[in-house]
Amino acid sequence: MPLFATFLLVVISAAVAFIDLRDRRIPNGLSASLLAAGFLVHTALDPGFLIWGLAGAVTGFLLIFSVGVLHKSLRGTDGIGMGDAKLFGAGGAWVGLMGLPWVMLIASFSGLAWVGVRRFIFGDKTIIRARIPFYAFWFSLPVKD
Repeated sequence: MPLFATFLLVVISAAVAFIDLRDRRIPNGLSASLLAAGFLVHTALDPGFLIWGLAGAVTGFLLIFSVGVLHKSLRGTDGIGMGDAKLFGAGGAWVGLMGLPWVMLIASFSGLAWVGVRRFIFGDKTIIRARIPFYAFWFSLPVKD
């Protein structure tokens, strides 16, 4: 990936992570920017990737959206925000359909590892019930509801 594309991905991702940590929300404009940048970069590098990026974006969004709808129907509360669904869809534009499972796997294991460190090394018993920002979990702080 060219240096400019990597820089663009890092800058937008850092902004999203900071805002998600601070406000527990992901602005639509940043998700849309990430989505558009993913399509533009990969279309410029390999026009054949466009269909895989589109498939990744749609699948990523629908996967997280479906989990959110299922959680709401079973528990009666929001369990995952729609900003997360939009952001995972934007990630799909960058990694394509085949890259989505790896992104989810790495993010899930990293999040679990962070919770384990907070719980078992630092003795933070509140982390088990904390809302952890999907995009910026490594900065997670217990949230008082």
